[in-house]
Formats: sequence, structure tokens, C-alpha cells
Amino acid sequence: MVIMASELNGPSGSQTSSKLKVLEIKIHSLTWRLIRRYRIEILIFIFTLFAYHLSNLNHIGWYNHYVYLADALIHGRLNLEGELWKYPLYNSDIVYVNGKAYIPFPPMPAILLIPWTLFSGLNANQEFMTQLIGAINLVLAYKLFRRLKCNLHVALSLTILLGFGTVHWYASMIGTTWFYAHIVAVFFTLLALLELSGRSRPLIMGVLLGAAFLSRQLMMLSTPLFLMVLLKKGRGKLKGSIKFLAALALIVSLYCLYNYVRLGSIFDSTYNMLYAEYKPEAAERYGMFDINWIPSGIYIMLLKGPEIIGRFPNMPLTFPYFKPSPYGMSLLLVTPVFLYALRARDKDPLTVGCWISVLAISTASLMYFNHGWVQFGYRFSLDFTPFLMVLLTKAFRNRITPLRLACIIYCILVNAWGVYWGNILYW
Repeated sequence: MVIMASELNGPSGSQTSSKLKVLEIKIHSLTWRLIRRYRIEILIFIFTLFAYHLSNLNHIGWYNHYVYLADALIHGRLNLEGELWKYPLYNSDIVYVNGKAYIPFPPMPAILLIPWTLFSGLNANQEFMTQLIGAINLVLAYKLFRRLKCNLHVALSLTILLGFGTVHWYASMIGTTWFYAHIVAVFFTLLALLELSGRSRPLIMGVLLGAAFLSRQLMMLSTPLFLMVLLKKGRGKLKGSIKFLAALALIVSLYCLYNYVRLGSIFDSTYNMLYAEYKPEAAERYGMFDINWIPSGIYIMLLKGPEIIGRFPNMPLTFPYFKPSPYGMSLLLVTPVFLYALRARDKDPLTVGCWISVLAISTASLMYFNHGWVQFGYRFSLDFTPFLMVLLTKAFRNRITPLRLACIIYCILVNAWGVYWGNILYW
């Protein structure tokens, strides 16, 4: 024992101690270099995560379908088990096939929850997971804006707009099943756009867009954007496009296999089942996607205003006079700064591709039988918001004017009002 102690205190022990000190200094130095280099991204993430978490005053935990699906995947099942008719699911948006319960939504949001569910089971916190990914989305958006040559002020302004001046705030704050799927879709779409604006590796872009598709199927309609940019590249553009499509096709094939194992068909029929259950009369006359739904969709997306409080016109309005409608509210009221995107008229593949994505996804959303109830604003706009944000970078042309700043502040105030009412109404 004495010999061992002397050895430790001898030359070799001193050398080990010196090496440890050098290693500690190097780690400390590297940590501070990383903090200095990514200080803006770190501050964006921390501030946004706290803001999103503190915005939810109720933390009810309703509707965490993806936790149940993650648990099912862990145990080698695709069907949900448990008392699904009680808290927290209340049998909402659950279909039964051959006596087994399924959710109609694609599985990617549940896959992201698997690590948490492995440790916590059905107590995994889908709400906080949504807030966490929502905060990451703002970091990704900031990186994307900077990569698109936005100066610091424009990049930060657009990042704040996305995080707090669109329904991204409400969706991230509330974290229920439908909103969680939107936030995950935005996450993978931003990653795909970052790759597109950077090294443009076809396989990676195909996988990322496929992951967005496995969160919200309509994200597939942004495929032309990625193909247009790839085909504009120089050497190897055709080969790159084939790789991109191959990766995307692989993801779609896995989704078809997922449906086949669940339902005995590669096509997902669970949405039609919900349609027939929720709107039986309409289901007999109109398709789930039908042009006859477009007028009501346009009304919600562009024209719908808030509801009045009180018994007007028999009595005066009651303070605070207005509240959000559960059917949704017009984008022109909630985020009117999107109108600036109309100034993005360049003919480059990125601009044209983003417009194609916005128009294709929004048109498909308008044709869908459900326009997003219960919600603040128009939640389906999140499916094309990443592309609108890219268009805003083109429209702003690296300038934040007083009018543009005022519009962003207005958007933040309106969305704060929506978040407030979401808590009051227990949405």
C-alpha cells in the first residue's frame, strides 16, 4: 500500500495529473469557443423553450396519441392498448379495425418519442417534446435565414416572427397530438431546406423530406422544389435527382408497408373511417378531398374572424369583447406579414419551387373535409409556413423597415392573444 501511494505521488502520478489538467483546460477552452461561436443559437433555443413551456399555464396532458403509439412500437405492436376512452385520449381520432385500435396519423412523431417512452412508458411528456422541438425549429430557421444571406437583423426578425408571430407558437405551446405532428413536420422540412441551401446531398434531402412526409403527408407536395433546385445544379444533376427520388420512394414504401401490416392494404383507409364517423351525411355525397370543401376552407384560412363575447345585438358586448373561434381564424388577421411574400417574384428555382409548394399544399388543405378544429388561427398553414418564410427572405431583401417591424410586432401580439385564450378555454 505504501509503495502504491508513493508511485502515485511519484513522477508517473505527476504526469497523469498534468495530462488530466491539460485535458481539462482543452475541454474548457473548446466549450467556451463553441459557446462564443453559437451564442445566438443557444440563446434562441433557451429563450424559446422557456417561453413555450411557460406559455402553457394548464399542462393538462390531453391527447398524447403518439406516446401510446411509441409504446406500441417498443412492444412490437402497431395498435394502441389501454383505456383509450378515458383520459388522456378520450377515444378521439381513434379507429378500430378487426377489434384493434389505431390512430390514422403517420408514425414519425411517435418514433421520435421512443427514447423517452422507453424510460417513462406512457408517462412520456409529449407536450414538452413539442416545446423542445419547437425551440429547435427556431434555431434551424435562424441558420437557414443566415445561409440564405440574410443579415443578422433580418435573420433574427424572421426567426422571432416564425416563433412568436405565427401559429407555430400556439402549436408548440399546446403540444397535443395534431399540433405535435405539425411541429415535427416543420422540423424535418427546415432540416431539408437547410441541406438544400447548403451541400444539397440528394440522399439526405430525400430522407429528410420523407421524414416530414411521415409526420404530415402533404409535405410530399414540396417535392418539385427539391427537384427544381437539384436539376439547376451543375454536373451530376440528373444522377442527384434520381438519388433524391430513390430515398423518398424508400420512405414512402416503408409507409405503405406500415399500412399493409396494420390494415391489410398499402393505402391508409383510417382517415376515410374518421370522415364517415364524424360527417356521415357529407361522406355519402362528397369525397374526403373534394373541391366542394374549398369555399369553407377559404373562409377559415382567409376570412374567418374572432367570435364576439356577449348577447349582441340584444345586449352590449361583454369585456374583453372578442375571443378566438375554435374553427380557426384568418391568416390575414393572425400573420398578415405573410402578404409580403407576394413581393418574392424572382425566377430562380428556390423562389418558384417555394411558391409551388405553398400553392400545392394549401390547395390540398382547402380540399380536405376538416379545416383544423379546435385551433387558434389556421394550423394547416404550418405545412407551408417554412416555404413562406423562405419567400419572406426574398421579399425583405435584407431590409427591416419600420412598417415591417410594426407588422411583426402586431403578429406577435395577436398570437400572444391566441395563446392566452387557448389557456383560458382549455384548448
